Amino acid sequence: MEICPYSLGNRAWNLIIKLVDANNAGTDMFRRSSGNNSALVPILNAPKILDNIRKTRTQNGIIDMLTINCERCEFEVLPKLIMHDMLRHFRTIQFASHTTLFKQSFCIYRQIEQALHRVHYVKYHYKMIWEGWLLKN
Repeated sequence: MEICPYSLGNRAWNLIIKLVDANNAGTDMFRRSSGNNSALVPILNAPKILDNIRKTRTQNGIIDMLTINCERCEFEVLPKLIMHDMLRHFRTIQFASHTTLFKQSFCIYRQIEQALHRVHYVKYHYKMIWEGWLLKN
């Protein structure tokens, strides 16, 4: 496993996050940040980065696992991967659904679920909380 100093989104941009908890162990993008209590995180284009990883760091073009738990970014990253026909490149996809954070989340969630059903099957499914999908074939 490798920890990278960036995050993934539906496009490239920079995000200022507030550092919280003891020794800045947690982050929060929804609270105002100030001075020493903030950090700049580059958000990179998910399809571009993951396609590069798939082509350069795997033997068969399949990434073993994509896991997403980032307070709403699943609604950015997964639809963008669906648009680029990339779901089939992940053996396992697991994610937390934060459907209470904005109004359109349930509709987007249903579209993600339908796309996942085409190429994956459900391994575990705590609907709209935490779920894991395994690649068919």
